[in-house]
Amino acid sequence: MFDLDGTLIDSVKDIATSANYMLKTLDRSQFNTDDFRHWIGDGATVMVNRALSGNRTINPDLSVELKRHARQIFIDHYLQHPCVNTELYPQVKETLDALKSQGFKLAIVTNKPSAFIEPIMAKLSLTPLIDYHIGGDSLCEKKPHPMQLLHCCEHFNITPEHALMVGDSANDVVAAQNANIQSVAVSYGYHGGVDLTTLNPCAFINQFNQLLNVLKS
Repeated sequence: MFDLDGTLIDSVKDIATSANYMLKTLDRSQFNTDDFRHWIGDGATVMVNRALSGNRTINPDLSVELKRHARQIFIDHYLQHPCVNTELYPQVKETLDALKSQGFKLAIVTNKPSAFIEPIMAKLSLTPLIDYHIGGDSLCEKKPHPMQLLHCCEHFNITPEHALMVGDSANDVVAAQNANIQSVAVSYGYHGGVDLTTLNPCAFINQFNQLLNVLKS
């Protein structure tokens, strides 16, 4: 199981473009791409609220109406431009090809709204490689809750000890731990300033293709 944003794909430029469009529409201050790197990972609603707040910590004074309106502006724009400047991280395609050829079942488990997953997979030629995907709105809970991961195991009719979660954030590692699933953390991506080594994943990799060596060990 793979997280999407920050693990398989570098999507921050497109997310930032749509979020800044939302902020401009609402006549609010816009932010640079690096700011959004720290605000991604907990789903679209949280990211939008962080953008409205100009901070990873959400302003409690934001009205429900504003947050709802802002999210819809962001979603509508991002749906039209989900994969303009989004790219696969190095060695992702080659590694997924290798895993597929070895007989592994591959799934995406992301907090990103599900409507964006298939268009992005198609644009980046991932569709033939991914056997299943779950978005942040597919179930009633999302990472770090274990529900998505356990649902994925049920889909493939396997027990958690036969699964592996690969991700770039604490949400991924903690969700795996909550599900009694082993995890691999990547050093790149959108970790929100958290040192993932402190969460004790079973492996920590700097390049995606190092996953192949982890699975051999």
